[in-house]
Amino acid sequence: MTGTSDIGFDLDARKPDFNGSVDDLRGNFGYQPQVIVMSGRAAEAAGDIAELDKAGCVDGLTPGAPGEAAFVPVYRGNGVGGTYCFATGEGRIGAFTIKSIDYPSSSRVTIDVLVWA
Repeated sequence: MTGTSDIGFDLDARKPDFNGSVDDLRGNFGYQPQVIVMSGRAAEAAGDIAELDKAGCVDGLTPGAPGEAAFVPVYRGNGVGGTYCFATGEGRIGAFTIKSIDYPSSSRVTIDVLVWA
């Protein structure tokens, strides 16, 4: 998927919606920038999204409590990155890889996202 949003992404629709009305992923910018998974169901995965499959992501996800979002850090160890599986608000399964962040402002994060049908 390709798109830009200053609010968030609703990834349940056939074509992703960038208006932020019912976000599945949202940015949280500040001293410790994060990607917020609004369903609360997220898990770190090894590799890049091209190496993942839906079944592997489902196995790694932990049940999230309703209304509790998962906060995924953009910075890991000594750099930016990481790949995460997640569930959307309507139960679809996807994965995202954190590619980059604007530095030093930390006001824009670039991620690659894949959502399985």
